[in-house]
Amino acid sequence: MLITLELFPVSQRGPAGGAAVATSWIAAYVVTQSCKPLINMFGEFFTFLSYALFTAAGSVYFMRHLPETNQAYLSFNAPTSIPV
Repeated sequence: MLITLELFPVSQRGPAGGAAVATSWIAAYVVTQSCKPLINMFGEFFTFLSYALFTAAGSVYFMRHLPETNQAYLSFNAPTSIPV
């Protein structure tokens, strides 16, 4: 979620963070619900191997395509609802 929040300007971080959390929960639900049927069909080894390969492929994708945010300036000029 931290990476998601760094990619968006301050004005869009709320909706982006909400979408990231929702996506994370949906993915966790899919993995949880698919685990037992996949183990019954393919066995533990191939089930967890498929999860590991999917995670590795995602990691490689994000390492190649995720922009570097180290020492990037954050935009703090978004309007706030609290007067400062």
